[in-house]
Amino acid sequence: MHTGPPSGNFWSSPGDTARLSVRPRTGRPDHVVVVGELDMAGAPLLEGALRAAIHRGHRDVVVDARQLTFCDAAGLHVLIAATAELRASGGQLTVYGPCQALQALLDVVEDATIELAPAPPD
Repeated sequence: MHTGPPSGNFWSSPGDTARLSVRPRTGRPDHVVVVGELDMAGAPLLEGALRAAIHRGHRDVVVDARQLTFCDAAGLHVLIAATAELRASGGQLTVYGPCQALQALLDVVEDATIELAPAPPD
């Protein structure tokens, strides 16, 4: 299983039937754009992209989830772990445009550490 971002600016889950793509936002290396379904198969892609942003020294990282159509517990775990890592260094993870599935998971676990917002600033 792929655990980090490969070289380049666009990653997809393994295989030709990719249901998730993760990429940095053009001109904003602290922004990660997530498209498709975030599940156990795709969670390592997001984890790798977030780790790359954090290791580049970004203390505040944004996940643009406006095109995310599904998220399960594996995806939520990645977001919570990244939030904890950023908060430990005084930073913050913000998720813009969370889909209903992600919002429902956050409601169930009552996790208030992930900052949610409707749309990213341009």
